[in-house]
Amino acid sequence: MSTLRTPSLGPIVGHTTDTSCRLWIAASDALDEKGVAEDIRTIGVIGVVGGNGRVAAENIYYFRLRREYHRTGTFNLGVDVNLWRNETERKQLKPFLLTPATHYRVRMASLNVDDAGSIDDEVSSESVVQRLPAASAWASDLNRLGADRVYVEAEFTTHARAGAGAASQPLSFLLGSCRYPGLPWQRRDSDAIFGPMLSAHGDTRFALMVGDQIYADLYNRAVPIGRADSYKEFEERYHTAFGSPFISRLLAHKPTYMILDDHEIEDNWTQDRIDKNGSKRTLFNWAMGAYMSYQWSHGPRFEDSYVQNRAMSGNDQYLKHRSVKQLFYDFSCSNYPFFVLDTRTQRFVDDVPGALQDNHLLGRPSLHPAEPGQLDRLCAW
Repeated sequence: MSTLRTPSLGPIVGHTTDTSCRLWIAASDALDEKGVAEDIRTIGVIGVVGGNGRVAAENIYYFRLRREYHRTGTFNLGVDVNLWRNETERKQLKPFLLTPATHYRVRMASLNVDDAGSIDDEVSSESVVQRLPAASAWASDLNRLGADRVYVEAEFTTHARAGAGAASQPLSFLLGSCRYPGLPWQRRDSDAIFGPMLSAHGDTRFALMVGDQIYADLYNRAVPIGRADSYKEFEERYHTAFGSPFISRLLAHKPTYMILDDHEIEDNWTQDRIDKNGSKRTLFNWAMGAYMSYQWSHGPRFEDSYVQNRAMSGNDQYLKHRSVKQLFYDFSCSNYPFFVLDTRTQRFVDDVPGALQDNHLLGRPSLHPAEPGQLDRLCAW
């Protein structure tokens, strides 16, 4: 039987509400060391630590770490349920219930499963679970201490009860951007700010990182030195940025929301650049694959949007429809609403000097109310 392995990156505490918390890890890097990644599937394991400091067998859950997403994955504690073996079992599963304004600690690990074949998106959870023991079998591994630990830990506090009638609460949060790594001997300095962000401001509710969490183009697009030019190099940028000591501690203890800017792709990126240069499409796809895996995935989903709890009529009813994943999102914390804009992948610039008619910061206007764009959703919000 396989053994639990320490994740190569994470945990990251993501979108948190009064009754849920989205938690993220990347699988162990043992696969890369052995060069057998295509013959292995990876599974995440999460256990909730009880008041006695131990993980009870009944509070352990499996979740997917898919190859298509850099072997990363999330478990939305309070909402998600354990992977199931069949439909009968699925109907009996229940999530671990979280209580508002309560502190929790979890332990997370990864698991390798020998299973070559189709890409993960084409393989059902039922098929994967057939090769696994019951999740409760990992209780002893998740309770090892000291040098025998094979897991990472995250801590978070759920928000106070939200919704109509809930008492207003003061709200403070951290805001930052542009984590430039500098030259190799400056990398430690670029990490230093995240120490006091946690130690001196531990009472803040969350951190909001609004762009340039990595610098895929280390200098700028005109200087090719240090530029990420492959799927693997984008992955390495994230592991370097999120794996440094202070930020990794912040991410494991403070809910963190992220949105990209240009340096997650290329200096001064605008979407029309794809049309001008065919090679930019490949670069954009690499960048977006990495961004979705390492930043977007632990943030709010469309299901978390304010539109899900609001009665809509007329053209506003179309706001509840979404056919593709969008990078912009909205969420609420203690009844304070936030809308996080994507001002980079939606941005278009006109070629004609001095002509502003075709310059769009938040995306081109929608052609029909039935297909609302970012600007439509922002105005409605």
